[in-house]
Amino acid sequence: MTGAGGLARDDEYRHETRTLAFFVTGAATSNAGSFMQNTAVPFVLYRITGSNAWVGAGVFASLAFSVFAGPFAGIAIDRFSQKQVLLVAQVLQTFAALGLLALSMAHVLSPWPIFWLVAFGGIGSGLQFPAAQSFTPTILRPERIPRGVRLTTFGLTISRTIGPAVAAIVLTASGPDALFALNAATFVVYIAILVFIRPRPTPHSTMPAGMVRQYREAWAYVRVRTGVLSVLWIGFVGSVFGTSIAFLVPGIAARYGAGGGGVGTLLAFYGAGAILGSLVLISAGVRMPRGLATRLGYLGYGIGGILAVQAAHFGLCIVAFVIMGIGYSLWLTSLGTSLQVQITDAFRGRVTALYIVAIVGGAPFGALIGGWLGDSIGLSPVLTVYGIVMVALAAVGGFVLHFGRLDSIEIDHRPGGDR
Repeated sequence: MTGAGGLARDDEYRHETRTLAFFVTGAATSNAGSFMQNTAVPFVLYRITGSNAWVGAGVFASLAFSVFAGPFAGIAIDRFSQKQVLLVAQVLQTFAALGLLALSMAHVLSPWPIFWLVAFGGIGSGLQFPAAQSFTPTILRPERIPRGVRLTTFGLTISRTIGPAVAAIVLTASGPDALFALNAATFVVYIAILVFIRPRPTPHSTMPAGMVRQYREAWAYVRVRTGVLSVLWIGFVGSVFGTSIAFLVPGIAARYGAGGGGVGTLLAFYGAGAILGSLVLISAGVRMPRGLATRLGYLGYGIGGILAVQAAHFGLCIVAFVIMGIGYSLWLTSLGTSLQVQITDAFRGRVTALYIVAIVGGAPFGALIGGWLGDSIGLSPVLTVYGIVMVALAAVGGFVLHFGRLDSIEIDHRPGGDR
């Protein structure tokens, strides 16, 4: 017979599984809406201005303000809770989506208003990213965290496919109005789900006053952990030369004579590739070292980036985006898992915020510089160089980026680990 202890463990397991399912569903719904908007805004900017630089500026507005908000999110998470921060993030992004909807319905969409509304929504994204990344450990036992992170990232990759695919259909059949309205609705769905989720309480230590002192303490925690440092460095470099390629997709699609539908198609196949990469990681489990998966991710992103701008026709460009999506999923999932198994609850918010700054912070600069150079010398040579850098780093990364450190598990073994 199953004892009382066994029944309690079974009930706890089922509760964790249900909570994770609700969280992944809500996050995937919200992210699908965000990816719809992230598909539409660059397309609208490119249609209005015909400029890769303005596309890069839109990306910069969204991601740079996300990076700016990230450290505040880290402090809020460690002082309050991931759930509270997520709720605030959804409200901010809802207002940004409604603002874009109002401009679109009034037929007054222009670059600068779009820039500032995207920036406002970026603040919400900056709050959401670290809160969502660090939410899984609050609903699962430690031994289930790696698989939980992989499943959460899998939900993100599904939304990365659904969002652009829906955007392609809506932009072709209706226009930006319907898309911005649908995006706002996805945030409302996520808010409703979050209200009913009950994560476990986590310890919140008394932190020193002032943001600088708080992050100085967090950095002291990080700098003695080579595995965590490698996560941050690998994430930043991959963001600059890899992730930024996908944000310049309107210019890539225009090279093949494709419009809004082409932009959505490329990003949808990018998401499909990410799903394939996630499925590989979920099925492989611990059999595929995180360092190896990240290295393969760099290689896939580099090869895909080169092929995307050197292909003879649009069909090969689609294949390139599938390869990039696989690469993105391999390195992003592996980095996120490696980070969460190495940090403790007392520092989880601030260290995760540093991680988000790293993996998001490089993309706006890579996209802004790539878009500006793309207008000057052509997008193809610029993105070809980006791809070559990624391939080269995959080849020599063991010496430069230390991929092997991603398989470290250092939690609680160093000063501050038990705080």
